[in-house]
This record gives sequence, C-alpha cells and structure tokens, in this order.
Amino acid sequence: MKSVSEPDNAVRTLQMTMAAEKRGKASKPVTVPENPNTPRTESQASIEWNRSKAWFQRKRWEGGGPEYIKLPGKRGGVLYPPEGLRSYFGGCLCRSTSESSIREAAHA
Repeated sequence: MKSVSEPDNAVRTLQMTMAAEKRGKASKPVTVPENPNTPRTESQASIEWNRSKAWFQRKRWEGGGPEYIKLPGKRGGVLYPPEGLRSYFGGCLCRSTSESSIREAAHA
C-alpha cells in the first residue's frame, strides 16, 4: 500500500509539466488528457473550457469557482478534478435567455 505522501506516476508527470510551464519551458504544446478522469492543470482546464488562465486564478482568489486541488510545497501547483469542472460549468447550462442572465450574475 502506498503512503499518502507518495504521488503516483500520473500526478508526478503533471507536477513536472506544471513546473516546466511555470519556467516557460514547456517541451510540447499543452494538450487535454484523453482520460476524462485525469485531473487538469490550469493550462489544460483553460483550453478545455475556453477560459484564460487568469480567469481560473481570479476565481481561486475570489472563491466560487471550480473545485481545485492545491499541491503541497512552496512551488506546488493546482489541479482541477474533471468532475469539479463539469459540475461548475454544468451549472451554466440554460434553456432560455431569461435563465442566462440569472446564471451570468452567479458565475460572473
């Protein structure tokens, strides 16, 4: 049984990718993982949900945005669980324009 402090390979790979992105030395373009259950980096979430990285950063600071995981450490990054993203953006679905103005105020 693995201890809680030992990240699995997928999390370690995401941590290394995020560190490369922070340094501006990403070795390849950011792509969204094929596995729908893989947590997304900020860059991956911004591509998948058509929002800027600044939008995700602002929502974390303001609160009320999608759920996220803060990785430990001074240089720890942020991961977004796909179910949290689907839950947040799924709440933006509307059936009419009258509903959209109410939802826009809630998700502004």
